[in-house]
Amino acid sequence: MLPSEHTARYETLFLAFREASDACVRLSLLDDKSDVSLARNPDYQRLHRSGMTIARLGGGKALAGAMAALSGHDPDLPRYWAGMDSW
Repeated sequence: MLPSEHTARYETLFLAFREASDACVRLSLLDDKSDVSLARNPDYQRLHRSGMTIARLGGGKALAGAMAALSGHDPDLPRYWAGMDSW
């Protein structure tokens, strides 16, 4: 990979982490965290998309690190990202 490709990859990875953090904080404020409610929630969709990006670019270890860093925002994060680390 060229240096610019590495830079773009890291920028995307860190942007995904920031998006996940913002979405996780907003989701932590919800009263209804049922699957039906989450499926329609734009913050959950952002969190899911961000998790997929982190897993794709950084692998399982990056996703586990993001989960460890963000789980203080919402203890349901492991449920939201369950299985993404095994892709």
